[in-house]
Amino acid sequence: MLRENPRVSERRRIGIARNITWLASASLLVKPAWLLFIVVLCWRYLGTAGFGVFSTALWLAFIPASLTDLGLNRLTVREVARSRPSASRYFSNVLVLRLAAAPFAWAITIGVGIALGYEAPMLWAVGWASVYAVAMLAMTYARAFFQAFENLRLEGISIIVEKVLVIGCGVIGLITTRTAHGTLALMAIGLVVALALNLRWISRNLAKLDLRLVSLDFLKSAVVRALPLGLYAFFIVIYLRIGGVLLEYWHGEQAAGEFAPAFRILEALFLLPAVFSAAILPRLSTLYHEGRIQEFRLVFSKSLSVALGLSVIIAAGISSLAPEIMALANPDEPQTDPARILSMLVWVFPLMTTKDLLIISLIASDRQRFLAWGLGAAVSLAIALHFVFTLKEGAGGLVTVFFVVESLVVCLCFVQLFYVIAANRQNLSSAEIG
Repeated sequence: MLRENPRVSERRRIGIARNITWLASASLLVKPAWLLFIVVLCWRYLGTAGFGVFSTALWLAFIPASLTDLGLNRLTVREVARSRPSASRYFSNVLVLRLAAAPFAWAITIGVGIALGYEAPMLWAVGWASVYAVAMLAMTYARAFFQAFENLRLEGISIIVEKVLVIGCGVIGLITTRTAHGTLALMAIGLVVALALNLRWISRNLAKLDLRLVSLDFLKSAVVRALPLGLYAFFIVIYLRIGGVLLEYWHGEQAAGEFAPAFRILEALFLLPAVFSAAILPRLSTLYHEGRIQEFRLVFSKSLSVALGLSVIIAAGISSLAPEIMALANPDEPQTDPARILSMLVWVFPLMTTKDLLIISLIASDRQRFLAWGLGAAVSLAIALHFVFTLKEGAGGLVTVFFVVESLVVCLCFVQLFYVIAANRQNLSSAEIG
């Protein structure tokens, strides 16, 4: 078994903590401004029904847009972390693939909107939301290189630049048009500019964009290896977004608008597991690849204990202050339902935090096939439960679906991770005896 020099190991632990601090600081700097824009300003200027249109368009758009990922984000982090000279090849090939896939994602989104009977204003909102979603997922891929090179200071700067442009453009669109599609159009433009700046910087400093490296054989190989990761990522997007789309379809824009503020706040809280995941995925991937299972277990367990403890404290605070938070966000709208929804939905956050760190650990240990079928089964269960709970109870039923599915996925992932660690310990013991 390979053993790392204690001084090197200590430096890497410090590096993880420093990366978490950089990314968390940048995210915390922009999150209040993002929440002020996406929840307070959009809700007030668009009204509850208009905010329902705005949110439903984004929920729907991210489902087809996720098909442009195909699991290549996580695969790139894992493989480039293991072999940094491969960065340019991944960067060049995957960007070309995403560019080719973007029009298909947009067409699918519009087609689904037409099938659902959306009228012209809603279709315009869905169209611009699709541009925004495709650009956002491309931005996520660009940041995979900051993670692979274990420099989350750069990712933090990237997040600040992105949010300044998106919020600035979005506010202009919101104030001048007071429509969902006008706001989404300007947000999409701001995001595309931010994406172009990020891609240019990465190409000049981390992974050169070289079209001569584009290879159909390489893409085929990468997609085949990433496909299980792509399926799991696609299933997660469906699971998180389909409930809101169905809520609007069954109960109308007003119901979607009442649920949307609570869901937006929950989305903002995803910052916590995202920061931990970005910091520990390269390290866990390296530790597992090198057979250092004990260190793998320690990094995971320490990260989970800190993240879970913080998530419980945050959930308790938000739940107790839900009426005040919603009244502050929009004092001109009835607050009973949005506050009640927030006080319940926020308790899904600790489960999601646990699930996300478990998923990262399973990706690092090459268990993407398990994630693909496990998340696929979870999505199937969630859709079935929507017909039982969301259809009958509206937003309250949607919250129930989240609780049930998150709990089951956490249990399944814990069992699988326990099996991974136990199996590798047994293999190492057998190798030492041999």
